[in-house]
Amino acid sequence: MTTWNDTTVVAGETYRYIIVVNKDGLSSKTSEEVRMVKIGNTTLSLSPQTGRTKVTIKENALATSYGIQRRVADGEWETIVESTTELVYWDYDVVAGTTYEYRAVATNGTETCYGKAYSTTAK
Repeated sequence: MTTWNDTTVVAGETYRYIIVVNKDGLSSKTSEEVRMVKIGNTTLSLSPQTGRTKVTIKENALATSYGIQRRVADGEWETIVESTTELVYWDYDVVAGTTYEYRAVATNGTETCYGKAYSTTAK
């Protein structure tokens, strides 16, 4: 499989793509047009409290829903919230003294954007 990543897109702009395969001087039929809107990064704030961590998502005007992922150290990301429109989540599944990283997963129905990771130590 061949992949291509458009690194020039800007959040909020609409882009249209058409795909044509060229091989050995022959071209495929043109694909149907694909449209997408770059939704950009979604940020979090974290507030550790005794026995729980408050995760607050900064609203992204281009996102229609959010997920939240968590990991310990450099472990695998675990989805703790699949899809929500709520901007505050309480994580009660924490162990005092353990450092967790959290990131938001924003979607607009066609694009998914994994936000920057933020870390905090549970109390």
